[in-house]
Amino acid sequence: HRFLMLYTFLKQHTHSKILVYFSTTKSTQYYSKLLSRLKFDVVAIHNGMSKETFLDEYLRFSKRCDAGILCVPDFQGEEFSIPPTVQWVVQFEPPGNPSEYIFRIGRISSETKHQKLRGNGRALLFLSPGEFAFLEYYRAAKVTIYEYQIPKLTNVQRNYERLIRKDDKLRKLAKEAYFAYLMSYASHEYRDVYNVHGLEEKEVAMAFGFVGVPSRGNGNAIGGGGGNGGGSGSGGRGDRDKNCNALVVRESGGDRDRERDGSSRSIRDRDRDR
Repeated sequence: HRFLMLYTFLKQHTHSKILVYFSTTKSTQYYSKLLSRLKFDVVAIHNGMSKETFLDEYLRFSKRCDAGILCVPDFQGEEFSIPPTVQWVVQFEPPGNPSEYIFRIGRISSETKHQKLRGNGRALLFLSPGEFAFLEYYRAAKVTIYEYQIPKLTNVQRNYERLIRKDDKLRKLAKEAYFAYLMSYASHEYRDVYNVHGLEEKEVAMAFGFVGVPSRGNGNAIGGGGGNGGGSGSGGRGDRDKNCNALVVRESGGDRDRERDGSSRSIRDRDRDR
C-alpha cells in the first residue's frame, strides 16, 4: 500500500534531496516523526511552528548540499520556492488544487537546473485507483507524464504496525493524522478526482500503521497480524526520461493480491489542512 511505496522509494534514494508534500499538518507531523524513527534524515516545516522557526528550518534545508528529506503540508507549498538543490518533489497525499500543483511542478525544471545536480528535478505524484481522473488535468495542461513503478517493494508492514502499537505518542499522532486526512479528503473541492465515498478506509488506515480502521474513542485497531514480516517483491520499472516534469505512481486495485506479491501500485491522495 501507499506507505510501503513511499518507504521503498526513500530507501532507494537515500543520496537524494527530497521534498515531500502531505495533505494536512497532522500528516506532516506524523510522517516526519515516523520517518525519523525509521532512521531517515528528515525535517518538517508546518503551520504549527512559529514563523521564525519555519523560515529557519526551510533555509537550513535549502542551503544544505547533502541528501535529506523535507516534509511540508501541501497548502503551504506556495509560501516558499522549491530549493534548486532538490532532486525529487513527491506529492504523497492529494494536492489541494490540481492546477496549482501542475504549476508548482512546472517550476521544477527551471528552479532545479543547478550545476551541482546529477540531473533535473523530478516530480512524483502518488495516485490511488479512484484518483486516475487527475491525469486529465495533466493532459489538459499538456504535461508529459510517465508511469513510475517501484521495483522490489520492501514489505515492512508488520514492523510498522508493531512500532505504532508499542509507541503511545506515535500512535496518538497516527490516529490524529488519519482522521485529519479523512476530513481533508471529504472536504476536497475537486470531487471529480477525490470521492470520499470511494475511499478504502482500511487501506488508508494501513498507511498510518493500523491493522483496521481506528475508532475515535480510546480504543484502537492497532498492531497484531497483517502483512508479511520482511523481504521484498518484484515490480516492473516504468519508462523514465531525464528531463520529464512528472512521474506518476499508480496503485492497482485488490488489496490482498497486492500485499501477497509485493508489487508496486498506484497511489496518491490529497487536500488541505485544518
